[in-house]
Amino acid sequence: MTAYQTVDGTEAQKREAKFYEVGQSVTFLRRYGRYAKGEFCEVAGANERGVVLVKEGRRSTLSYRYVDRIAVAAPSAMEIARSDRLQLKFNGKSVEGTPLASGELVTVPRPAQKRCDHRRR
Repeated sequence: MTAYQTVDGTEAQKREAKFYEVGQSVTFLRRYGRYAKGEFCEVAGANERGVVLVKEGRRSTLSYRYVDRIAVAAPSAMEIARSDRLQLKFNGKSVEGTPLASGELVTVPRPAQKRCDHRRR
């Protein structure tokens, strides 16, 4: 599983291109233009104008003036197994759309099992 660890940085650090790395991700803490609160985008780079983000294959630049609206995270691989307990570190929604709260403890469910028809024909 890919987990995303927040990259701690001050507002001043977040206004510098060298703070960002290709492959990091951002989550919007507040709405900004076409980005909704909670939306997740990949960082494609940074330049003198701002942070270059990719959403649905389209690139756009978020001005450094608005970096207070994002949280930056770096991906890391994490091995999990059935019944592991995880503590969520960010508000969001599950794949099914259920609200998830920061600090909530969740249990990894067992994987969906394939159904077999054991009846004889």
